[in-house]
Amino acid sequence: ELRLAKKLPPELQEQLKTKRKRFPVKLETGKWYTLLVTVRGDQLTVKIDGKTVGSFSSAGMAHPTKRLLRLSVPRNAVVDDVKIYASAPRD
Repeated sequence: ELRLAKKLPPELQEQLKTKRKRFPVKLETGKWYTLLVTVRGDQLTVKIDGKTVGSFSSAGMAHPTKRLLRLSVPRNAVVDDVKIYASAPRD
């Protein structure tokens, strides 16, 4: 894949930058949180303990073959009780 080989043309690199979003949030060490990521149409919403911390819209987000969602943290994190729903629970 061109992206992995770092051979993407500059215009494609710029286009890819519009397809990702960061939601930096300060969290307490040693405390458990509930994270809910919802995709409805081309809108992605992130909630922590019921509070919306970020939202992102991108054409193609709801593509039927979309299969990748990444969550990253700057250090270590423990993830427990992961549940994936075909349709999001209602607020």
